Amino acid sequence: MRKLAIVIVAVLACGTALADECTQSCDDQYDACGYGCAVYACIQECQYARDQCYQACPPACTPNFQEISREVQGTYGEGYYFYCEHHRVEWVTQYDVNQCAASSSGWYQYYCHDETDGYKFGGGSDCCDDNPPGYGFTCNHYHHCTG
Repeated sequence: MRKLAIVIVAVLACGTALADECTQSCDDQYDACGYGCAVYACIQECQYARDQCYQACPPACTPNFQEISREVQGTYGEGYYFYCEHHRVEWVTQYDVNQCAASSSGWYQYYCHDETDGYKFGGGSDCCDDNPPGYGFTCNHYHHCTG
């Protein structure tokens, strides 16, 4: 019964503490439990109680992905009856500044971002004709990222 009470107290203590404080609380309770053990089975039960406590703790690390690069890979136009939209398709790279993943490959994430970056109004407008020259939109007609 004493060991069950330790597990319950450990789990409750961990559920409300921050990750570092929680794991430290688990360690403290495990040490206190282990000192009273004279046989190996008792030590194993204390280790089990500590492991259960750890599982109730919040994650030790929260990823914080920040954008580190954005590369335009496509531009295209979508025409409608009275106007057209010009789109820019970008490959975005983000980096986890907290480096939570065990492997450095998990510190990066990528996605393709498609956004409307301009409009032209008027019947039959073409968003890819560079009109007026040098100031209009141009297009490579890629609608997706290539990675």
